[in-house]
Parts: sequence; structure tokens; C-alpha cells
Amino acid sequence: ANDKKGKDNDNGNVRIIKGVTIDSLNLPIDRPVVIKVDVEGHELQAFTGALSFLKSAQIVHVSMELRPLNSQWKELFDVLTSKGLVPFRIDGDGEEKSLDPNVLSEWKSKKHPVVRYYDVVWRMKD
Repeated sequence: ANDKKGKDNDNGNVRIIKGVTIDSLNLPIDRPVVIKVDVEGHELQAFTGALSFLKSAQIVHVSMELRPLNSQWKELFDVLTSKGLVPFRIDGDGEEKSLDPNVLSEWKSKKHPVVRYYDVVWRMKD
């Protein structure tokens, strides 16, 4: 990553990377949007930095990997639900299971019962 002067910012063997939020990118909202998120346990933070975009965008499909769920997801789930999207867990055998965004205990995965992450797709109702 570069600092403000354009020089590499290298701290020994650790490379520092500066990120920006999705909301700061001013992405277009006048077309259908498909989102794929796999940020190794930082999904909530990623979506929190994109809430303004998500509220305005024409989202038609979201594919994500989720780590343990809690009530902090409610705002995101409310945004996706308001757009007519419904969640489905994708099991290791490729089977879909419809999920209720208000009953997080259903979201347990057969694929990863110990590490407790889930492959979830939000798509338009059939």
C-alpha cells in the first residue's frame, strides 16, 4: 500500500494496507447489482461500510459466507428483506434450505458445524 506521499509503507515484514468503505466509492445505483462477499470473518464490518449503497442499490442477488450470527446483522437483513430478497443456506451437497432472517438458530451449517460458517445466498422470491 502507499501512504499519502506515494511511498511504500512497510513495517518490517508486515505490509500495511489502507482500505476504504464501499460507501465512499460512490458506486452507480441505476442498474441491477450482484454482490459476492468472502472476507474471512469480517462480513459484518464490510456490510456496515456499505449500508448507504445497499439501501439505494438495485440488489438482485447476494452470495456470502457468514460467521456466527447475532443481532448486529438485523439492519443488513432488514435492508435485504425490504428489497424482496430471501436467504437460503447452501449445504455441502449443494442443497438449498430456506432461512428465516428472524430465527438465526436455523442457520447452522451441515458443511461446517464446528467452525460455524455458512454459505448463504439472498435472492428474489420465486
